[in-house]
Amino acid sequence: MLQSILRAAQAGQSATNPVQILEAEVVSAPPNLQIRLKQDAKMIIPKELLVIAEHLTRHQRVITITHQENVVRHLGDGNASDMVSGDGLIFTVNDDGSSPLSGFAYSNVLMQYEDVLKVGDSVVIASFQGGQKFLILDRLVTY
Repeated sequence: MLQSILRAAQAGQSATNPVQILEAEVVSAPPNLQIRLKQDAKMIIPKELLVIAEHLTRHQRVITITHQENVVRHLGDGNASDMVSGDGLIFTVNDDGSSPLSGFAYSNVLMQYEDVLKVGDSVVIASFQGGQKFLILDRLVTY
């Protein structure tokens, strides 16, 4: 197993045209997705040559949502408390103002992600050897 991994790594290193990481911009949204390379504004890559990471497409996942009232979640750029908010029609309140629910979970819920690539999105792509296919890895965001 280790030998086959080493052979694959050596083959990749010896390739004359290894994978390149490039920046591009979406010029046409799905289903007729097209991107333009930032380094060559004339080069438009059509959908037939594109492979898109699933998280950039409309897709579904089965998830579990767990709520525990007032648990602090560490978000990387700050902290937030896990709290239920809304119009109060779903959750009742005790006479003392406290919630009778301290936590709940929704299991095996189907969630659909809707946020597909849009015209003007900057993306990072990998060019497969020979430039016959391009993998859209992710959106690029700057702060």
